Amino acid sequence: MRKFLLLTALILAVLVVHLLHAQTPAPVTLQATNSSAAAQPTPVTRASTAAASDDTIQLLQEMQATNAETLKKQAATLQALDDLQKTAAQIKIYSKRS
Repeated sequence: MRKFLLLTALILAVLVVHLLHAQTPAPVTLQATNSSAAAQPTPVTRASTAAASDDTIQLLQEMQATNAETLKKQAATLQALDDLQKTAAQIKIYSKRS
């Protein structure tokens, strides 16, 4: 019984040390920012915003077209798999009759 308590205490001590060691945070190093650069925000014009939104719309339309093509390919693949499954079921039925 004494050995069991000693072993349990030793395991508990090891777990506590491990947990305490695991919870110490790693040091965080931050770079100092230049105060003059941070004080001067870049002006945003309507032209640059409009151009960015046009580019975004064009990108989204291209993505939509790509997604539509992918969906068509997936539908064709699904149809082929359904046909294969039906064919396999027919072969299974015919093989049981023989």
